[in-house]
Amino acid sequence: MIAVVYSGSRTAFWKLTQNGQVVAHCNTTGINPTFVDPKTLLQILNKKVVLVNHAENIKKIYFFAAGASSADRKEELAKTLSSFFRYSKVFVEDDLFGAAKAACYDQPGIVGMLGSGSHCAYFDGKKPLRNNYGLGYILGDEGSSNYFGKMLLKDFLSEKLPKDLETKFIRNYNLDRPQILERIYNKPQANVFLTSFFDFFYTKY
Repeated sequence: MIAVVYSGSRTAFWKLTQNGQVVAHCNTTGINPTFVDPKTLLQILNKKVVLVNHAENIKKIYFFAAGASSADRKEELAKTLSSFFRYSKVFVEDDLFGAAKAACYDQPGIVGMLGSGSHCAYFDGKKPLRNNYGLGYILGDEGSSNYFGKMLLKDFLSEKLPKDLETKFIRNYNLDRPQILERIYNKPQANVFLTSFFDFFYTKY
């Protein structure tokens, strides 16, 4: 059995395959090694029955994760996954590499991602070429869901939202200024918190 995983910061999508056919799938909380430590990762895995039930049957894992951009992060993530999936050989790359392989296979092309974060690169058929565009949710990620969440909160806190949208925001989230600032500056995974507000842009009143 082979597992293929694509993880942003908010959600990780798992597909388990046998003989080229998908036999099981599930979603978990996003597994970004920049923000999710090994202990938290094991807690995430142990909460998902599908993964617990198939853990010993999975022989290979291809894991593409936001935040898996350095050798140290890749190694730590692979080590933690191997401790849960004990009989698996684990391959870890960043999410941009996964998107490039899915879109281009082994052909060159330009690949862009727009999700919890945003990124783009030229793919030469083997790997995305290094560039300076992946600056993360604080300095970059323009157009991503956490970017829109940040803009929404900024306008809400600055009292720039139209009255009807302000009313909708208060009704949907019941948050005030101290709570929002506490969650962003003093709690972990502020990027996931910002991403959660993207739903506001397409929910009905």
